[in-house]
Amino acid sequence: MSVKATSEQRRVVFLDTKRHGLRRDWLGRFKSPRQVDGHCVSLTAPESYESGQYLRLRYAIEARRSAGKGMVVGICSPAAGDGKSLTTMNLAGSLAQNKGSRILIIDADLRRKSEVLRNLVPLSGGLSPGLAEVLMSVRRPKIEDAARRLANTNIWVLLTGSLPIAPYEAFSSERFGELIECARSNFDYVVVDAPPVVAVPDCKVLEKWLDGLVMVVSANETPRMLLAQALEIMGPEKIMGLLLNKCDQLPQRYYRYYGKYGYAARAKVADVGHIAELSADARGD
Repeated sequence: MSVKATSEQRRVVFLDTKRHGLRRDWLGRFKSPRQVDGHCVSLTAPESYESGQYLRLRYAIEARRSAGKGMVVGICSPAAGDGKSLTTMNLAGSLAQNKGSRILIIDADLRRKSEVLRNLVPLSGGLSPGLAEVLMSVRRPKIEDAARRLANTNIWVLLTGSLPIAPYEAFSSERFGELIECARSNFDYVVVDAPPVVAVPDCKVLEKWLDGLVMVVSANETPRMLLAQALEIMGPEKIMGLLLNKCDQLPQRYYRYYGKYGYAARAKVADVGHIAELSADARGD
């Protein structure tokens, strides 16, 4: 299966929704639509070619979901900077285009303090409360205590929080398992922005709570040996596919095809920069 997406090298785009015909209802009532990073194409340009490629990733996820049960998917990478947070946001945006679904993003990269997610979309308040505060609370973990709704969408975001917490111990705990089950019960899809695989052991510990993992890899950046090491660490059981990010620009013929349906102009407005060539093996077995 072939999927396309954008790199995590961000360029903030100033969108004129009236002039370019983008769907204002989907952009939502943020404090200012200009605060949404232009690479979040599933939010800013849902009918663009780039957003359409995330729909292909969405299809691979939806095909594996058990009926009547929430699905928990992790987005990981061999190293930091491969584009997993941007993939997390765009996958969530694609899943949320089904207005009947409730989507939760959990930032589980506790060592990074939600730096990337907070730059991608506007979220009210500071870091707290977040995942760390929920896990360290004396009460039974509850998502509603800390998750923030992305304005006028069916997406909620649980940031890392600001309390110091040991990630390995946190993900090993039954409290984290209870939190995931709470999320599974209250949301149709839970997308977990997981820590990088090779640098720290956190993702391997986190894996047991997930239904599957998508591994994001940077084209021409991630060494093959590093990818091989990441795959060896995680094992084949939970890996749903590989997603190759930050590839060269697509051939112009792709845009000519989309132009026939009025999509190309919108894709150019978003100016998403480098189109990434992503490949995923979404096995059905």
